[in-house]
Amino acid sequence: MGQAEVMPTLDEPTSIELPELFDRAARVSDGAPPTLQLLIDGEWRGAQSGETFEVSSPIDDNTIAVAQAAGKDDVEAAIAAACRARSRFREMTAAERLEVCKRAGEIMAEHFETFIDAIVVDLGKTPSQAKSEATASRERLELVREEVRKIFGEYLPG
Repeated sequence: MGQAEVMPTLDEPTSIELPELFDRAARVSDGAPPTLQLLIDGEWRGAQSGETFEVSSPIDDNTIAVAQAAGKDDVEAAIAAACRARSRFREMTAAERLEVCKRAGEIMAEHFETFIDAIVVDLGKTPSQAKSEATASRERLELVREEVRKIFGEYLPG
């Protein structure tokens, strides 16, 4: 049997470096961990209560982010927004849905290493486990595109 992959020894505390893509989703201050925002109704924002909590890495218990502590009002607002978005999504054409999935896959490909790093630091997985998880997510996006083609009759099996 092969040797199990183990987490490498760290020379410095764990942290997450987020590319510009995440600027609206996470507020970053010099030297401080990013403060993650809630996405409700297409808007990135803090919890209505203003409360947050620290997210620690299981690797070394270092604080890697600060997250919003969503309360009842935030959850109800998110549910209402999702209900409104559902009808808009139903109105989208197959081409528009395919484009959404295609763009999501492109973003994952462009920032693949960032996704891997985030999985390692946030969940304590090994780099190969994180790569496998990120790859599976990208592949699922392609499977969703196949399903969209089937649903809208733009797919011929075989």
